[in-house]
Amino acid sequence: MNWLWKRMSEGSTWAGLAAIMLGAGQIGKINEAPQVADALGQVAGAVSAGIDPVTAIITAGAGALAVLLKDKGQN
Repeated sequence: MNWLWKRMSEGSTWAGLAAIMLGAGQIGKINEAPQVADALGQVAGAVSAGIDPVTAIITAGAGALAVLLKDKGQN
């Protein structure tokens, strides 16, 4: 668990997750993948600047949900 916590506090981990998301989105032809990858890239910058990893995880999750969930009232 300590290893995972240390990895999540490194900006390179988040940048790698962004690259994985972008590549998987291209393979699966997922239209929202570039936006999710961008959100992960922004989290990578924040982690590199010293943001708490828990806050980074919440930010990444919220960003991904904002991209993937559609607005109410739209079909």
